[in-house]
Amino acid sequence: MTHPTREELIEFIYDELDADRKATLEDHVESCAECQATLASWGGIRRQLQAGDATIADPRMTFAGAALLRGVIAAVLLVGLGYGLARVTAPSESRLRGQVTSELQTQFRNELRAELAKFTIDQAAREQEYQQQTARLIGQLEIRQVADYSGLRKDVETVAMRTQEEFDRLTGVESVDAKGPQTNH
Repeated sequence: MTHPTREELIEFIYDELDADRKATLEDHVESCAECQATLASWGGIRRQLQAGDATIADPRMTFAGAALLRGVIAAVLLVGLGYGLARVTAPSESRLRGQVTSELQTQFRNELRAELAKFTIDQAAREQEYQQQTARLIGQLEIRQVADYSGLRKDVETVAMRTQEEFDRLTGVESVDAKGPQTNH
């Protein structure tokens, strides 16, 4: 069984084949599990790339998303340029298309990995900063709580002492001083 080339499968996906070749490939794909798996895999990648547009709009990923978007735009331009060059040099179109596709995929993967690594490092730094700020604020709250407790305790002791003095004055009992208790006889 002769399998179609990657370039032919790509042309098949993008409906760029003449009717006879398309019919031949359709018959082959229907009976070949390997080619079906390849097409399904490529379709999954296309869906993932299309779904990736939603994550680019996430405000937390503005910087990484912009860099990723620039990479995607560059990749699309390079694919378009490669496709145009391949069309101009028709005898080596298939080979050139395969080389450009392979190089772009490698470059795109490397750029995505680099952006993901940058994003991960940035998120870790932000998380650490957040934890430090949280710990600092908790420390400040604890200091305020101790100060408030001390002030409240002092106020309660003052009220208790004045209340006792007023109670002693009203009941006629003299307060205790350094000489000992005194009473009125």
